[in-house]
Amino acid sequence: MRECRTSGSVRGVPSNGHPYRNPGVDYDRTRALFDGTVPIAGCETICCAMSPEEAFHRAFRYQEFDITELSLSNTMASVAKGTNAYVAIPVFPCGCSAIPRW
Repeated sequence: MRECRTSGSVRGVPSNGHPYRNPGVDYDRTRALFDGTVPIAGCETICCAMSPEEAFHRAFRYQEFDITELSLSNTMASVAKGTNAYVAIPVFPCGCSAIPRW
């Protein structure tokens, strides 16, 4: 099992009584979320460090996360099949898409 750390405020626990589960890679652009330096306002989070491949697999296979980075191709495929369990929003933490602009 991967190390999971809790951050944020108990005040922010959703009305269903559990904190938000957030997997991902603990690297320079996300470290502040993982160590609690930058909390998600009003929410308690449990951050679990893991590889993108593991996070994508667990997100799509078991729908076990509340907040997660997703593979764009797998997300589009699940939307097309009508099996998407997540609300997708485009977020690029480095300030730009990985897709080059020609």
